[in-house]
Amino acid sequence: MRRILDDLDAGAYVYEPPPVSDLKRAAAIDRKFASLELGLVDATVAALAERIGAPVLTTDSDFTVLRVGARWDVALELSIVPTRRRKK
Repeated sequence: MRRILDDLDAGAYVYEPPPVSDLKRAAAIDRKFASLELGLVDATVAALAERIGAPVLTTDSDFTVLRVGARWDVALELSIVPTRRRKK
């Protein structure tokens, strides 16, 4: 987490806080895909990606079945990051 925050501070990423409109859209996405139990963070990421047309960098396969758009027929652009197993 520290590396990402350092990178953010250095300007490597753009921080986009969710406006109320994204939170409302996130609620709609969460209702539409209730069986996935997305929660606030994932649904808000989907709403933000839909609004600004950005890809989603994720380790969560739930994003592969999400659809957005007025007719719920638009797949999000994804970059799936494989998870690393922790050494025991």
